[in-house]
Amino acid sequence: MFIPKKIIDNSEITLANFLNDVLTAQPDGRFDIATAFFNLDAYVMVKENLKGLKRFRLLLGKAPEIRSETTLGDNYQGRGRGIRSI
Repeated sequence: MFIPKKIIDNSEITLANFLNDVLTAQPDGRFDIATAFFNLDAYVMVKENLKGLKRFRLLLGKAPEIRSETTLGDNYQGRGRGIRSI
Protein backbone atom coordinates (compact mmCIF):
# COMPACT_ATOMS: atom_id res chain seq x y z
CA MET A 1 0.00 0.00 0.00
CA PHE A 2 1.40 3.39 -0.97
CA ILE A 3 1.37 5.89 1.87
CA PRO A 4 2.42 9.45 1.04
CA LYS A 5 5.42 10.69 3.00
CA LYS A 6 4.00 13.28 5.35
CA ILE A 7 4.57 14.42 8.88
CA ILE A 8 1.30 14.16 10.74
CA ASP A 9 1.19 16.48 13.73
CA ASN A 10 -2.60 16.91 13.93
CA SER A 11 -2.35 20.63 13.09
CA GLU A 12 -3.52 20.47 9.46
CA ILE A 13 -4.90 16.93 9.35
CA THR A 14 -5.41 14.38 12.09
CA LEU A 15 -3.78 10.97 11.93
CA ALA A 16 -7.22 9.34 11.87
CA ASN A 17 -8.29 11.40 8.84
CA PHE A 18 -4.98 10.73 7.08
CA LEU A 19 -5.24 6.96 7.64
CA ASN A 20 -8.88 6.91 6.55
CA ASP A 21 -7.97 8.79 3.35
CA VAL A 22 -5.19 6.31 2.57
CA LEU A 23 -7.35 3.28 3.40
CA THR A 24 -10.24 4.59 1.30
CA ALA A 25 -7.95 5.22 -1.68
CA GLN A 26 -6.64 1.63 -1.58
CA PRO A 27 -9.36 -0.46 0.10
CA ASP A 28 -8.01 -3.85 -0.99
CA GLY A 29 -4.39 -3.31 -0.03
CA ARG A 30 -2.19 -4.40 2.83
CA PHE A 31 -1.68 -2.30 5.91
CA ASP A 32 0.95 -2.83 8.60
CA ILE A 33 1.45 -0.65 11.66
CA ALA A 34 4.33 -0.75 14.12
CA THR A 35 3.70 1.31 17.23
CA ALA A 36 4.66 1.49 20.87
CA PHE A 37 1.14 2.40 21.93
CA PHE A 38 -2.32 1.10 21.07
CA ASN A 39 -5.54 2.91 21.83
CA LEU A 40 -8.93 1.27 21.28
CA ASP A 41 -10.61 4.64 20.76
CA ALA A 42 -8.20 5.39 17.90
CA TYR A 43 -8.84 1.95 16.38
CA VAL A 44 -12.58 2.69 16.34
CA MET A 45 -11.87 5.77 14.20
CA VAL A 46 -10.39 3.66 11.36
CA LYS A 47 -11.90 0.18 11.79
CA GLU A 48 -14.57 0.55 9.08
CA ASN A 49 -11.89 1.21 6.47
CA LEU A 50 -9.86 -1.84 7.57
CA LYS A 51 -12.58 -4.32 6.60
CA GLY A 52 -11.69 -4.66 2.90
CA LEU A 53 -7.94 -5.04 3.34
CA LYS A 54 -6.15 -8.16 2.14
CA ARG A 55 -3.96 -8.00 5.22
CA PHE A 56 -3.79 -5.92 8.38
CA ARG A 57 -0.99 -6.40 10.89
CA LEU A 58 -0.42 -4.52 14.13
CA LEU A 59 2.97 -4.82 15.80
CA LEU A 60 3.00 -3.51 19.35
CA GLY A 61 6.15 -2.52 21.22
CA LYS A 62 7.37 -4.43 24.23
CA ALA A 63 6.37 -3.09 27.62
CA PRO A 64 9.29 -1.38 29.35
CA GLU A 65 11.02 -3.20 32.17
CA ILE A 66 11.01 -1.14 35.35
CA ARG A 67 13.93 -2.00 37.60
CA SER A 68 13.34 0.55 40.32
CA GLU A 69 11.00 0.84 43.26
CA THR A 70 10.77 4.59 42.58
CA THR A 71 8.78 5.92 39.63
CA LEU A 72 9.12 9.25 37.84
CA GLY A 73 5.90 10.35 39.55
CA ASP A 74 7.48 9.65 42.94
CA ASN A 75 10.54 11.68 41.96
CA TYR A 76 8.40 14.55 40.73
CA GLN A 77 6.50 14.73 43.98
CA GLY A 78 9.73 14.83 45.97
CA ARG A 79 9.37 11.38 47.55
CA GLY A 80 12.21 9.70 45.68
CA ARG A 81 15.73 10.48 44.61
CA GLY A 82 16.29 12.73 41.60
CA ILE A 83 13.91 15.52 40.60
CA ARG A 84 12.41 17.34 43.53
CA SER A 85 9.38 19.59 43.53
CA ILE A 86 9.95 23.15 44.72
